[in-house]
Amino acid sequence: MDSFDLGRLSDYDFEVVCRDLFEEILGLKIEILARGADRGIDLRHMTGDAGDVVIQCKHWARSGRAKLLAHMRDKERAKIAELRPARYILATSVELTVDAKDTLLEDLAPYVHSTGDLYGAEQLTEELRKRPALVQRHLRLWLTSTAVLHAVLNQDALLRSEDLVSELDDAAMTFVPTPTFDVALDLLERESVCLLAGIPGIGKSTIAKMLARLHLERGYQVVDVTREISEIDRMWLPESPQLFFYDDFLGEIAFDHHLGKNEDRRLLGVLRRIRKTPGKLLVLTTREYILREAKHRHETLDDGDLEPLTCDVGTDAYSVDIRASILYNHVYYSEISAAEKRKFAVPSQWRDLLWHRNFSPRLVANTLRLASRDGTAEVAEALLLNFENPERIWARVIEQQLDASAVHLLEVLFTFGRDTELDDLHDAWRSYRIALRQSDDRRQFHDAVKVLDGSMIETSRLFDPIGFEGETAPVIVSFHNPSIRDYLLSRVQSKLVSLDELLGTITDASRLHHLVSLAFLRSHSVLRDALRTRVDDLTDLFLREYAETERPSFEEALRDDDWGDEDDDGSWTSDLDYYLKVAVVIDSRVLAGFIADKIENADSGRIGDCEPSHLITLAAHLAATELVPAEQRLRLGPKLLDEAIADRSRAQGQLGYLWSDLIELAELLTDLEVPGAPARLQTIHEEMTDVVHGELRAWLFDEPARRAYTARYGNWWDLAEVLSSVEPEDLPEELRPAYVVATAAAQAGISAETPTPKAREVPPTNRPPVHITELTLDETLRNMLETLE
Repeated sequence: MDSFDLGRLSDYDFEVVCRDLFEEILGLKIEILARGADRGIDLRHMTGDAGDVVIQCKHWARSGRAKLLAHMRDKERAKIAELRPARYILATSVELTVDAKDTLLEDLAPYVHSTGDLYGAEQLTEELRKRPALVQRHLRLWLTSTAVLHAVLNQDALLRSEDLVSELDDAAMTFVPTPTFDVALDLLERESVCLLAGIPGIGKSTIAKMLARLHLERGYQVVDVTREISEIDRMWLPESPQLFFYDDFLGEIAFDHHLGKNEDRRLLGVLRRIRKTPGKLLVLTTREYILREAKHRHETLDDGDLEPLTCDVGTDAYSVDIRASILYNHVYYSEISAAEKRKFAVPSQWRDLLWHRNFSPRLVANTLRLASRDGTAEVAEALLLNFENPERIWARVIEQQLDASAVHLLEVLFTFGRDTELDDLHDAWRSYRIALRQSDDRRQFHDAVKVLDGSMIETSRLFDPIGFEGETAPVIVSFHNPSIRDYLLSRVQSKLVSLDELLGTITDASRLHHLVSLAFLRSHSVLRDALRTRVDDLTDLFLREYAETERPSFEEALRDDDWGDEDDDGSWTSDLDYYLKVAVVIDSRVLAGFIADKIENADSGRIGDCEPSHLITLAAHLAATELVPAEQRLRLGPKLLDEAIADRSRAQGQLGYLWSDLIELAELLTDLEVPGAPARLQTIHEEMTDVVHGELRAWLFDEPARRAYTARYGNWWDLAEVLSSVEPEDLPEELRPAYVVATAAAQAGISAETPTPKAREVPPTNRPPVHITELTLDETLRNMLETLE
């Protein structure tokens, strides 16, 4: 933090920095005054009869020294004389030479006591350098510009994530620290992993970018993971500090068939590796409802206990004053006209915006970006209308400003779900245009790409993790931000898209997974009905895909020496469950019957390879669908449940693993609407009772040996959990003494293993000093936003 760029501060930022700085320099409590008509006073300390200390802040870095001197002589001198302060201090972001200070001292006498009360950029920087804790509170003050980072950081680090790094400076300009950011930073530094989850547009990606930005400043290589978690392995540099950035890591919809194949297990493996490797960090983002669905869909994620690594980003983090700072920063740094910026300073405008139920940082950013591009008038009013109807912002662009070829490009890109190669997008666009009987001229396609690039889509070169990236690398196309994709989904539901023609261009199942996911998760009847009109074609596509990707059984893999992916969990039934869900969405009795027959014909060895949780989930979904004949469902449900509760592997497990398995099975079977489920639940409860009694008999038979065994393997917590499931009076009388002894031993063991917590200092970020005179909330907001004038 040896170098500061005052020019990166907004006018209001500069005032707040000066307030905090001069409180420390002068040892006085200082207030920022609400602005009066004369605008002649910014900061003040009340000293009673002796008069006030007035500090005026002039953030004139762009105007220059000559204009500042003339303004102080011609305009401010009269205002200062009217105020008659006991002492006047000038703080400016302009560099002041010795001659400039002498001129100001003469012009502003007698209120300026000496040139020591005239603080130019160099003096302010020197004072800040003495106060690192103060500087830490003002993030934009000390973040290095991206241009400087390009000059001083390892060029390979930048090449690997060039597009991401180029976005970080913009994020830093408009970013407002919130309590959530502090929580996320603390989580990342404590656990080495931070998973940001929240609703769309709430600021997850911005927080993630700022975490990356801070660590880029600290010398970390920032690696942008764009497609699958395995990219981390390919880009792992053992000797280099690295932060892996994986935005929207679950995609738009968690129901997608491939989280990347076996991506759930790969993800957990990477989490474990990063958490135990110094100098490696991982930041991920996802929509909250997708994370919830992913845990339901992928039991390994739920078992992996992501909760301690998750930071929830909610609307409650955006208090009105934080909203005001977000709005101010975006308006201040936007490229809309000065006249339009001034309109945001009108109280009737900003009050409606700041207290609006749909306030969204993304809507603010998108509205201002498009307004600056299009020269929109009445931007403040347009933003309010976009809050009232969040879809309006993209509706106006798509319905009024784009030609058909560009709209069709967006609609085709929507069907891919995630980013895609430009050539693949062109082929799909061409098929769609032919189906619509419109021109498929390639020049029209490239013209549409040029029109959309930078506003609604983004293009970049595919990065080759081996290290080569050049003009020959494929071009990748993605949406500029997720809200555009959301609006296109709304267009589908509003029947503004030629769905039949669009679906007719899809010739492989991979593109259909995304659309099936949407129809399944959000019950979009229009999309679902459109898929069902093509049920025969879609069924053929999915059956063909299943035949090409079916997992081998354990015995087949052993015989053929075909182990596939080393991370494969062998859960054949999880694949069957997916295709059963697809069958329900597209209403395909043929596909559902195919799945049922697969289960019917599978032997115990084939089904037994699968996770018990997958078997029970499949049984529940099978029982709930009428696409499979009732008599077949009555046979298959119990078959799957019997395999799920089979104890072929549990009997060999340690106490903790055994008990966790039984608890999980009991939870899965409770209230399960599958024939035979109550009887299987009773079996599990009886087995749990046997485990408790068996453990207590071991303590009764040889307490010292059991105590030594439990201590050696650190099983005190497991023992306590098992014993907590019973009441002593429910035990056979001969086991009650052992219960007392074992419970006391578990409590003592836990106490010995639990370290005394140390008090930890809260990070200083976003922790302002206390001031004697506090403005009302309305005065604070008005003082901030009126600087836009």
